[in-house]
Amino acid sequence: MEETADSLRSGTDGQRDASNDKTSLDAPCSMDNTAAELGGDASDVTFGSAVFHPFGRLPPELRRYIWELFCPDLILEARLLDITVAPSSDKHADECSRPKHGHRWTAKDGAILDAMTLARRRVLAVNQESRAIALQSFPDYLSLDLASGSAIVRFNKDTDLVLLTGYGMDYHASEQYHFPDFAGKITQLAISSTFGINSSTADPVDAMMDFLRGFPNLKRVFFLLESLHQNKLRNLGWCVPGFVHEAFVNVSRDTAELTEDNEMVFCWPVLNKYMDFYYPFRRASHVLLDVIEERVVDELLGMGIEPLPMAIFKFRSGLAHYKRLQERLAEMDADADLHSDRSLTITTSDEATSDDGHEAERIEEDPTSEDDESFNDERVPAQIE
Repeated sequence: MEETADSLRSGTDGQRDASNDKTSLDAPCSMDNTAAELGGDASDVTFGSAVFHPFGRLPPELRRYIWELFCPDLILEARLLDITVAPSSDKHADECSRPKHGHRWTAKDGAILDAMTLARRRVLAVNQESRAIALQSFPDYLSLDLASGSAIVRFNKDTDLVLLTGYGMDYHASEQYHFPDFAGKITQLAISSTFGINSSTADPVDAMMDFLRGFPNLKRVFFLLESLHQNKLRNLGWCVPGFVHEAFVNVSRDTAELTEDNEMVFCWPVLNKYMDFYYPFRRASHVLLDVIEERVVDELLGMGIEPLPMAIFKFRSGLAHYKRLQERLAEMDADADLHSDRSLTITTSDEATSDDGHEAERIEEDPTSEDDESFNDERVPAQIE
């Protein structure tokens, strides 16, 4: 089983127990986060056979700063979790009723969740003080279905983004999905923009909407632009340096089939800080209507859920294109005020009509409008596995 979030338990002596590295994840717990009440756990920090005894004599704010240097996730404004939707484990299937047709599909640790959460799991495991600090940043948890039993992954439901992936996850009727202690805790969800095209029970739009209705507290849905067509430069004018969250993932060679070229970066808008900047892109329908049907956008907005774009760049070629995109958009930022009409001219639905006769909003001046069909390496799949 892959090591996932919280699988490293914290012992009373503040040392990492290597025997628990591959066990199921621990149950949610609360812990006092004041150093004065932590006893001797904060005094020693152990890494293998090396013990730094004076650590506990450092000022609390300096100890915290050290943990933040070790685990930047502690201070990020938003983080990304890769969760796979797949057939349930035998143990989970025995504990829940079986649907009338087919099997249960549940939430499991994604292929890159291990790499995404490695540092935070170590901070959660070292001692009580480090765990208390981590729980301030990750106060919530999601339940996962692993072969060895139930597990949890720590996150912040108000800021973090949950990416659901998995081959064949959109084949099934909504009654086959079973997400206890999971779906109700997610407020920001990311799915493939091609979700639903493989459904055997409904048209793609109905399949997508039925699936999303299973998440009662959604506020935003991000549609992952991942194919060559979707990741044309003209769809990525929002991906401006400093205005996007970035999640860089480097899958280690011992956990990946690829021995080289195993880096990727996910990008999604920073909305809470830069609402004025993103408003034109949220109103410019072509950003999403290039890849999903207008009915999806309309239905989500009617449910009070905001549809937004997200992008992934994989392998050397994709990362090289992302670097060039960032450089070009940075140049645009230097030449013109990003909030002015000189940088982007937005034509509203009252002023423009699309080629097919439907009123639409569009960006008339796009500094990255050229059709670069090789934006990502051809190995980028239609859906991340």
